Amino acid sequence: MCDWIYRILNIKSSRDSSIKPLTHIQIGWGDRAIDANHTSTGFTTKVESGAILTISRMETGYISIFLYGAKTDTRRPIEDAIVLKSCLSPKKLLKSSFKQELWNNLLAYMECTSLDGNPNKCQSIRVFKLRLLKSMVVDGKSISSQFSRDLQKAIFYILNIGLSGCLLFGIQRACDSSSDLDNITNRIDSLRYDINWNAKTLQNACKRDTSLIKIRTKNNVIIKE
Repeated sequence: MCDWIYRILNIKSSRDSSIKPLTHIQIGWGDRAIDANHTSTGFTTKVESGAILTISRMETGYISIFLYGAKTDTRRPIEDAIVLKSCLSPKKLLKSSFKQELWNNLLAYMECTSLDGNPNKCQSIRVFKLRLLKSMVVDGKSISSQFSRDLQKAIFYILNIGLSGCLLFGIQRACDSSSDLDNITNRIDSLRYDINWNAKTLQNACKRDTSLIKIRTKNNVIIKE
């Protein structure tokens, strides 16, 4: 763990009636000088601020918990903050296991973001999971977790591929149906032609048979030749 000497408990409460009541509890490390230069105008000092765990209570009574990494003027994490919890009941803070979890997150994030940090394997995995599964604040804007963004992309890709496949299948089926319809139409036309041809043949045969029948009235007998 970083051998910093500061652990801060900071409580701020707004007393201005024009501002919504808001309480912050901050736990973390203070600032330390990591480099100093002597120039003609005096000394310049490079300062690193430690990781901070912030618990904010809004007027609704629910709390949000943010985790800020260690940073300098020229070096800081990609994310401004990790949103550990949002709209959480304050009663959750009474549980020892939950408080221990918050403290472990703070220690791991400090080790992973500080210049002198030396995270162990468990702490590296913990911070990786936080960055993967938790919402973050980047450039002052809240964004969803990396996991949810990747999942949305995967679902969008699958839907695109699935809809494209369904569309192609439907077009193919329509083409097959059109071909089948053409075949049925051709068969109907062929049957209609055969029926007409057979009808004409039968009609001609009837005429020929009629011409061969001669009715003779001799002895009132019908004679077929």
